[in-house]
Amino acid sequence: MLYRFKLLQNVFLISFLSFVLCSCKKDRVLEVSDYEYKNDKTALIEVNIQTVTGKSDTANNINQELYSFVCKGFYIDASKEIQNTIEDCANQFNDSYSNFKTQFSNELFQELPKWEAFVDGELMHQSELLLSFAMSSSINTGGSKPITKITFLNFDKATGQQLSFNNLVSNKTELLNTLKPYLEQELFSSSFKIEEFISKSTLKTPDHFGYNDLGIVALYETSNNDYIEVSVPFNKVEDYLNY
Repeated sequence: MLYRFKLLQNVFLISFLSFVLCSCKKDRVLEVSDYEYKNDKTALIEVNIQTVTGKSDTANNINQELYSFVCKGFYIDASKEIQNTIEDCANQFNDSYSNFKTQFSNELFQELPKWEAFVDGELMHQSELLLSFAMSSSINTGGSKPITKITFLNFDKATGQQLSFNNLVSNKTELLNTLKPYLEQELFSSSFKIEEFISKSTLKTPDHFGYNDLGIVALYETSNNDYIEVSVPFNKVEDYLNY
């Protein structure tokens, strides 16, 4: 009886430790930290984003994509190759401004306005399986309106690989059917009609798709270079999601 009791104790201990280890793995949280970069000696450049802390492959994969978004926001001279680091991309943007200023200031006989580049990004949602970042960039090179880009970057939490809309969604048809009335509601206060977002009797796939702590967020780009934002609670769409 004593041997059996000790055996049961060991079985219970192993089961308990397995449960704890599984729970820790399941609830593992990836930490993020703020990254800031500012340079105003030539053009005005500001970067304020969140990145994943640590040097794991997951962190490196995610951060590489976040830095890539920043650099693409600065990339304005198609005749040159895009750089790999934020500092180098910022310097490239400064060089483009300096060359432009030198070329046209004398012809226009006036001081040109300083170019501006702003990039922001933050972690909007972290679940057991996924990280979702909201990213935005705004570039002003003297035009009547800045060039603005907004997107979501979604990552598999285990590998750090970026996830597309098709990776995230298990039932595209049902998700779009659920999304449609929410989009129609958002369009009430705009000059756009739902027909502009329909293709072959089906709602178009969102241009950008991500998550916050309440549910999914879909962005539709408009003909005037703006965005329509649509939010849907998780309990309305969770059956149609892989993540």
